Amino acid sequence: MPKFDNSVAARALALRLIDIGQVARERLLATLTFRERQVVLLRTSLGGGFPYTLEGVGRIFKVTCASVRAVERRAMAKLAAMLDEEEQYHGLQVNGPSW
Repeated sequence: MPKFDNSVAARALALRLIDIGQVARERLLATLTFRERQVVLLRTSLGGGFPYTLEGVGRIFKVTCASVRAVERRAMAKLAAMLDEEEQYHGLQVNGPSW
């Protein structure tokens, strides 16, 4: 599973999730645990609104920023692996628009 130690990589993955469409995105997010899904939605603003900071998400879940970061990295690595698999096995275009 790829490591996500970089906020730029996390933002790029969030853009890939936007590009695949709502149905596919919801299917992928459903494979995450509740906490992983909520952290991804809050940190990337995929659920609507503005992205939360690590501190903001930490306050919601009553955990440290380091704990939020660990959950976010784990969830993003899972999502990236699933997106890569979808693209490889199903020939889906998930790296951006084809035009």
